[in-house]
Amino acid sequence: MNEIIKNLKRNKFNNIEISDKKINSLKTEKGWQGDGSEFESIIIDELKGLQPNLWIHRSTLHYIIKDSIIYKLKCRNTQNITIENCTIYKLDIQGCYNMTLTNNRILHHKIIYTKGNVFVDNELSQIEKLEKKDYNTIIDPLSRRLSNPAICCLYFLAISAFLSGTFF
Repeated sequence: MNEIIKNLKRNKFNNIEISDKKINSLKTEKGWQGDGSEFESIIIDELKGLQPNLWIHRSTLHYIIKDSIIYKLKCRNTQNITIENCTIYKLDIQGCYNMTLTNNRILHHKIIYTKGNVFVDNELSQIEKLEKKDYNTIIDPLSRRLSNPAICCLYFLAISAFLSGTFF
């Protein structure tokens, strides 16, 4: 398995862009099954003969990606994706909801702005370093001020006093 990862790093791959607008032509071209509904997910498996560099964006359809070796999988503003039994060199998930990752081997990963995702029995190796702009947008504007214990206590006292109707 390590040999496969090393070989993936050396090669350049083309992107396969998957979106709700492009999925019908891709399904016909690649022979993928399913209509994208909750009960009949689009199944992307064994990506033999394809360049394993997938970009799924702005999609509400249901996908199952399984039994594949992928160099880079980028998911942006998507939901309802299941990834299982895959080897992924770079995984980049941003703004996604309701994803399930099961029994995958992931070397590099960057996951931000997500919720409702489930990770089960994955082997994760390295977390990608977030850029400064990622930190700034993730952090609540009050959180920097609340990191000081004294200010946190003052906020707590003020809110408690306000809620109880006691003013000082």
